Amino acid sequence: MVFDMYELEETHTSTVRFSNLYVKQEANSNVLLNGMTLHNGTTRNTTEVLLAGEELKSIFAAWLLPIRTSMWITTHEY
Repeated sequence: MVFDMYELEETHTSTVRFSNLYVKQEANSNVLLNGMTLHNGTTRNTTEVLLAGEELKSIFAAWLLPIRTSMWITTHEY
């Protein structure tokens, strides 16, 4: 099984955003999570992955385009 998720954020500087993603990855599967932030206020991303099998492939990527002098982004992966 293959699961690819792409997330793009472009919000106003006064926006406060909390994102929680929970993934249960089972045997013989591939997961790709790719997050991109172009413009934002405050963002907190939390990703929790439960590895429930063998022969797993997981890729987690984050990309930020800093266009302001001050940005606040925190990303937590478990």
